[in-house]
Amino acid sequence: MAEEHFFYRFRTLDKIFEYKELENQEIYFSAYENLNDPMEFYQNIVFNGDRVVCHNLFKHYLMCLYLTIQEVTIREKDDISIINSPNILRTNIDKSKHLFHKQYFYKIYHELRQNQEYNNLINMLENLTITKAQLMCILLIISEFFIDFIFKYNIYSSNIKYIKNYTFLNLKSFIEQIKNNNIMHSNVLKYYEQCWIDIKQSIHEENYSFIYYNFASKYIEHLPTLITYKMGIACFTENFRNSYMWSVYADKNNGIALIYNINNKYLDLTYPNEKNFEPYGLQKVRYGEKREQINFFKYNYMTFYHSYNEFWNYDYLTKEKSQFYKKNTVPDDKIIDEYPDIIKEFNELFNFVIYDFIIKNEDWKHEQEYRILFTNQNNRKLQYNFQDLYGIIFGIGTPFDAKQKIVNIILEKCKENGRNIKNFHFFQAYFYPDKNQIEKYEIEDISIYTPYGA
Repeated sequence: MAEEHFFYRFRTLDKIFEYKELENQEIYFSAYENLNDPMEFYQNIVFNGDRVVCHNLFKHYLMCLYLTIQEVTIREKDDISIINSPNILRTNIDKSKHLFHKQYFYKIYHELRQNQEYNNLINMLENLTITKAQLMCILLIISEFFIDFIFKYNIYSSNIKYIKNYTFLNLKSFIEQIKNNNIMHSNVLKYYEQCWIDIKQSIHEENYSFIYYNFASKYIEHLPTLITYKMGIACFTENFRNSYMWSVYADKNNGIALIYNINNKYLDLTYPNEKNFEPYGLQKVRYGEKREQINFFKYNYMTFYHSYNEFWNYDYLTKEKSQFYKKNTVPDDKIIDEYPDIIKEFNELFNFVIYDFIIKNEDWKHEQEYRILFTNQNNRKLQYNFQDLYGIIFGIGTPFDAKQKIVNIILEKCKENGRNIKNFHFFQAYFYPDKNQIEKYEIEDISIYTPYGA
């Protein structure tokens, strides 16, 4: 018989009753922005690449800027795609059915590539490690030049009056400081703020203000989505005694803790209303570990697909291939899982990237947390096997009527699954002053919570 290994998952009563998590045997995977640590999912992303990928990074930025300007001319400011969604960053204009946009974009891009100051900038950036904050400063400044190129072909913006604040000389000076390691991270952020203020004060056209001084930050905010999925997280712990966790995650001791008997740290889960359970590993959170640098150009998972590999890792003007060019790629209309050799390489890179998602600051060490990571962005719920739910701990303050409802739900679940209710364990949490901590005792007779005659 396999050794019992218990993990606990704290839940509020609204999760149990309003969302019916217990009745549906569901585990909800929270989006990272809903978690309580502001450092969740921080990734130390840097940019270090050859001429090809440096050119294509700016080409990608120019493309997103061009498409957003087209939106601004016909939509309200708060309806711009890049404000709330990263999808525009996954656009590949080479595949666009809008030949007009493709034609005019490449007119702009060809003119940019003929600009000597721009090419000198690429020479300076080649094989230089740039942080996200540093890149944001560079993009904010270079946007002034890119917008000039774009507006030459945008009849709606021909009358915009704007005073430039920065020149390529400013950019060169900033990059030289990066090369010589003469600029601290805090000073980079201050420099960005000053650039932002200078540019904002020069804008006299409200409709295009977002483009000039907010676009670069939104682009950088969404850029990490090209190297990872938007993860869903389900949190567990080996410690049910922590009063802080009862307070935060179980509604100030008024909720419950679900007890899962998980062997080998794998929990069998499936999509709702399906029966094919698959094991999902619980990964122990690493507290206080340093986050390794992730080179964006190496881990851009989109480039495993053919057209994105050509867009990012190949220079169609010079016919050069980047060192990151992938010889074997997946056709755009296929699923990567159908290509065993490619999925193996993909998983090796992807597993390195998602390691950051099980790192937390040392301040959270008391939680003793484990996590299940889930990459499906369109479905936040999976079902567990009811046999794996060993029992429930009622919080110190869980209301009596809530306990009655929960016991009756479990009675019905046991009937549905052919499980003897005696094999389901109910516990009551209490404060034990001698140890100054929360303990639990098992409720031997649940009839107090069942209807008369049951």
